Parts: sequence; structure tokens; C-alpha cells
Amino acid sequence: MSDVKIDGVAEVIIWYAVERSLPDASVTVMVKSSDRSEPIFPGYWDDDAGMWFSAHNMELEGVTHWAEMPVGPV
Repeated sequence: MSDVKIDGVAEVIIWYAVERSLPDASVTVMVKSSDRSEPIFPGYWDDDAGMWFSAHNMELEGVTHWAEMPVGPV
């Protein structure tokens, strides 16, 4: 068996159901959608429009959950 050293950062991701909680408007978060081939991707909630958008400003449907973006290594 070889000695393996792993340099890593662990973060806890908490997913929120959209029926119970929404993120602050226009803040990029991770979204889970049932209508996409890539089920988890960056997006944001728009209070004025009352809908979800991808990070590329495309309207999203079927968003079921959201989570804050991870911080990543520092």
C-alpha cells in the first residue's frame, strides 16, 4: 500500500426546497432542475420577474432546490 496524501477542502452544501425558501434576488447560487440534462448548475432568482434564470440569463423551469455557491479552496 502506498502513502497517499490528499490536500483537500471539504464544504457542507445545504440544499433548500424552493417551496420553503428562496435566495436573495440576483445572487448566483447552485440550482437543481428537473428539466435539464445538466441537473445542477449556476443560476439566480429574480424577484421582479418571479422566476429563475441560469447564469447566462436564460429562463429556467423545474427548479426544485437551490444551494449557496461553494467557497472553494483558499
